[in-house]
Amino acid sequence: MNIIILCEGFDDVLILGYFIHKTSNDPKWFYNDKAIISEHFKIPYKKGEKLEIYTRGNDKLVIWCVGGKDCFDFAIKTIYKFNTNFPMERFEEIIFFSDRDRDEIPTSISKIENIFKDNGWSVSVSNNKQNLFKYEIESEEYKVNISPIIIPFDTEGALETVLMAGIAETNDEDNFVVKSAKQYIKDIVESGILISYLKHDRLKLKAEFSAVISVTNPDRSTCTFNDLLLSHNWEEKPEIKRHLKLIEDICK
Repeated sequence: MNIIILCEGFDDVLILGYFIHKTSNDPKWFYNDKAIISEHFKIPYKKGEKLEIYTRGNDKLVIWCVGGKDCFDFAIKTIYKFNTNFPMERFEEIIFFSDRDRDEIPTSISKIENIFKDNGWSVSVSNNKQNLFKYEIESEEYKVNISPIIIPFDTEGALETVLMAGIAETNDEDNFVVKSAKQYIKDIVESGILISYLKHDRLKLKAEFSAVISVTNPDRSTCTFNDLLLSHNWEEKPEIKRHLKLIEDICK
């Protein structure tokens, strides 16, 4: 089986690859820098994007960072081209992992549906659910599941919102750290002194998250951010598992 996950940023690729490896059954998914998607097709990803392939036996799992929530168009066109030209090798599971930011979830879902429709597939999908879609090539029917996972489910925000919630629910001490980090960044932003920094909501959120994991792992605060990001056992935190449960189930 071939699975593809479309996500926004490099951090998403790191967290998703980590989570899928940790939660998969044996044999586990492993990153494979020698793997190719197909002998007949190569994804032409661009600068600012990232693509990793995990393998397990003959199965392949592609995690493709497309560069942002408004950059899914090219990726969907590419998947459509691959699935219609090489249906026997098609991606049977197509997952969208995206932040909602200030959008309502139905707004984000509608954008995905419209891009598919523009490319010839009239799909109707629900969030955090496998949505079966059937299409025909030369009178032969093929099936794919299209699964949007727009997060957080219950509030505005992004991946960092979910990660901080996962840390906050660990214990009273970690909850205090999260609240204090948010207040710290709020005080800096509202100081009236900043000119060059934290101009956008996404940057403020990333600063809050960076402050949290620096406090909870001070001895590693000067290491690369990727190492610091993986300093928590995300697969053990209920809030993370709640938001990634569908991915866990699909990739088990």
